[in-house]
Amino acid sequence: MKTLCIIFFSFLIDASLLAFPAPSHQGVIVLNDGEVLVGEITNINNQLLLVVTDSARVVVPAHQLRKAQYFDEINNINRKFLPLSEHGKLMIYEVVVNGDISIVRIPRDLRSSTAREEKPSEFRYYLLVVSELRPFSEFSKSISAYMESRVGNLAKSYWRENRLNPHQISDAIQIVRYYNGQIRSLPYLADLQH
Repeated sequence: MKTLCIIFFSFLIDASLLAFPAPSHQGVIVLNDGEVLVGEITNINNQLLLVVTDSARVVVPAHQLRKAQYFDEINNINRKFLPLSEHGKLMIYEVVVNGDISIVRIPRDLRSSTAREEKPSEFRYYLLVVSELRPFSEFSKSISAYMESRVGNLAKSYWRENRLNPHQISDAIQIVRYYNGQIRSLPYLADLQH
């Protein structure tokens, strides 16, 4: 039965790759059990990754994935991925910003992630705050209040001074990076005051 399932999944993957050839990238996948797979990684869909190693082809479903990482030569960026639960369904998200507040994204349509420049409109963006996945639309309300509770008015002053719009993903990324930098420096600043 297990062999039949593997053959079936291999057939489905081969068929989906023929329908739209997804780019593959040299990278690393870490499974939940700690096993590390190194090889060519292809995003099959938002729930499956394919890794081709020197000795095998392995389909990695989201529930077996701890994290994945590869370098995207076309867009010149190091990409990191995590499995996260959305409405009880485990999906594989790309980490855009990592920190106290993270910004993650998932393609609206995997066929759009081809070998070319990406557009923010091709992705759905989410905020990851205290291990909770929240829609990007919550940024200016609840996330803003969370940032203020942690660093006071620093983040809000930063976005006002720089005329950033927290409703635009590119500006929100800048704001979150600034905020995460402030959070990282808090222990250092506290030590200076003593």
